[in-house]
Amino acid sequence: MGIFPAMKPEGGEMKRIWRVLGIVFTFHLVCFGWIFFRAPDTGTAYAVIGRIAGGLNWQIIPGVITGYAGVFTLIAIGYLLHFTSEKMETAATRKVANMPLWGHALLLIAVIWIVMQIKSAGIQPFIYFQF
Repeated sequence: MGIFPAMKPEGGEMKRIWRVLGIVFTFHLVCFGWIFFRAPDTGTAYAVIGRIAGGLNWQIIPGVITGYAGVFTLIAIGYLLHFTSEKMETAATRKVANMPLWGHALLLIAVIWIVMQIKSAGIQPFIYFQF
């Protein structure tokens, strides 16, 4: 018996609450580790952690949301699409597959335009180039 007796070797064998908690914990642990990869030095990393822990300016959140309304809308749509039924997903797939060539071209142009609108303003160097 290990430290966490409710944990099973396979995720599908876990109780749902433990699996969700494990996913949330792992996500946050990885994001925390990224701080040290992204910061140019440990002093900056500790400053970022300090800002996260106690220096968050809550007044800027509405401005961030309105400034990035398109991004937040796409995130919400993507999140909600995870809850569509398999029947709806199959119907949408069939509809896209049966579109004429000009429809595929317009869809591709729309996707390219959305990606170009969401991309960051500057080119971000590969994270491991810092080492």
